[in-house]
Amino acid sequence: MKTKLLFTLLLITFLGYSQTYDNTKYWISEIVASSPNSSSGFINDSDNASLEPYQSDVDDVIEYYEFRGTPNATIENDVYFIAIDGDDEAVGDVQDAIDLSGLQFGANGILVIVADVTMNNGTGAVDLVGLDISGTKWINPWATALASSGANVVTVQLVADTIDWTDENPSDGTNETLNKFNISSRTPDIGYDGSFNDQSSTYMIVKSTAGNPKNELVDTTGPDGVLDGAATAWTIYDAVTILDDDDTTEYAYSGIIFAEDPDGALPVAQTIVYDTSTFPSASIVALNQYPSYVARQGTKTGNSATMDAIHNDDWMAGRLNSLSYPDWGFSSTDDRNFPADPLQSSNLSDHGATIGEVNVDFAALSNEDFIASNFKIYPNPAKDIVTIESNNIEVSSIKIYDILGKQVFAQKGLASKELNISHLNSGIYVLRIDTFEGALNKKIVVE
Repeated sequence: MKTKLLFTLLLITFLGYSQTYDNTKYWISEIVASSPNSSSGFINDSDNASLEPYQSDVDDVIEYYEFRGTPNATIENDVYFIAIDGDDEAVGDVQDAIDLSGLQFGANGILVIVADVTMNNGTGAVDLVGLDISGTKWINPWATALASSGANVVTVQLVADTIDWTDENPSDGTNETLNKFNISSRTPDIGYDGSFNDQSSTYMIVKSTAGNPKNELVDTTGPDGVLDGAATAWTIYDAVTILDDDDTTEYAYSGIIFAEDPDGALPVAQTIVYDTSTFPSASIVALNQYPSYVARQGTKTGNSATMDAIHNDDWMAGRLNSLSYPDWGFSSTDDRNFPADPLQSSNLSDHGATIGEVNVDFAALSNEDFIASNFKIYPNPAKDIVTIESNNIEVSSIKIYDILGKQVFAQKGLASKELNISHLNSGIYVLRIDTFEGALNKKIVVE
């Protein structure tokens, strides 16, 4: 990524608004609002094995929303998680709102909202070849990992009467793509129907004592990127903006902005309009594809993101690979990820548990921990072969020592990821990997 600090913006100044900011109670932890689906491959991820495989163009069921607060605390009344549109004719409109009032954080301070979908009986629900699929259920892919976490998980049970199937390839005359679940009920009804607004949105946790803010227009003058209208009475606890590049002008309503740009560099191609009086030091990060994953690092609460090689930022974001859930796989192109090095061609599980847990904090890792997080070494114990996979960290040498400290193996670089150890006797050894960023020592057992 380039580190130019210039960006295209429309300078805004505004006086007289009264919304307040309270960054001490509730935080956005992770968002997967634009989920990577299977628009190019055929799948069946339902519980009905006879369902004809299909392509998917929906976010329902695989969206993921995680929030952080005081462990075991209950969220006060009138608190909502919202999405404010940032482009097209709906600029400044609160497109979606989830009512968080009365929900509780888990023992680890994490609250998660996901959804399952079940097809209703007797409503004409059919698959792409016209077979009855009444009762078929899609279970969110995060369920297993969440069950063993310390999070409080709210799983909204959605009922769909029918499915809209569309034809991605009109020449074949087949409606092979799942385009929409037609939802008829949701339990609990907290305002979430499995599909939250994405593609240029500012996501916020707000307190709105005037009631549910959905469909409120909160940028009425211009638009000009300044919150007004009903928003002047809000308390805003946390916010992050994700912008695409399909319009010449995009609008943001937070101090941290992830913007899609063809070059993945600043200045971005589109004009970004935001309130420079409220956010004079807004952080703008350019990624060359729309980030489908955005999260805070660790327990941080700020809005720092500097597009440099230092990982002490408050946020992380990246482009997820299709069907990589529940262990998110990131694109191997560093211009699509931030911070680039930790997320490039990697899974978040490589850095520690994140589903339903406090996120990884890259700056908190020691140098060796950071290097370790970018290597996979398996199996362990091993017999003849140890596999070493590197996440784009160049290896200068590999050495193996026995328990007496005697070197029993050495090689330069990592020409192959498979290391032959068949010549070693059974026992405990230390595998040392030297890189240009530091060294990693790993105990291995040879059977």
